[in-house]
Amino acid sequence: MRGALQFYPFSYPLHAFPSLAAALLKYKKHEWVLVAFEKDKQVGLVWENKGPDNTQVPLYLPSDQVQMTARREASTSVLVFHNHPNPDPYHFDALRPSDQDHKSATQMASFLNPCGVNVLEFVCERGRFIEYFRSPADGFLPLSGFALAVSHVNGRRKLTNLRLHVERIF
Repeated sequence: MRGALQFYPFSYPLHAFPSLAAALLKYKKHEWVLVAFEKDKQVGLVWENKGPDNTQVPLYLPSDQVQMTARREASTSVLVFHNHPNPDPYHFDALRPSDQDHKSATQMASFLNPCGVNVLEFVCERGRFIEYFRSPADGFLPLSGFALAVSHVNGRRKLTNLRLHVERIF
């Protein structure tokens, strides 16, 4: 990682990418941000930039360019990873998202969700990661159709209701 404010072509399975991102951000003394564009359960493009210090990392990729890139790549989801450098890992746990992390995640979702793009945000520290924000686009899992199907089946027979609960759990 060079902090060169650029895109890198990637071909990596979505399910394994959070671990890779956490490994890439491990031991960084400055805050960094990675923005991954996912389509068909593959991360195909990644943006990275370095923050000015160990306390903040602004995304130097303008929101309209994130939106334009997601459209051009036909992305289903945009995943945002940033690290929290930890000055004393024996005494502090830096995996908790800050209020600013939540604000920026909500802002990212507000301009990507209407375009049909899901947003997931992660904090990384010492090779570990947590997902702290998930905002699916309305068209990703249309809840109205699901709710209608459930209400159509619900209340008919006890066995049918039991099957709904089993489906929900497993």
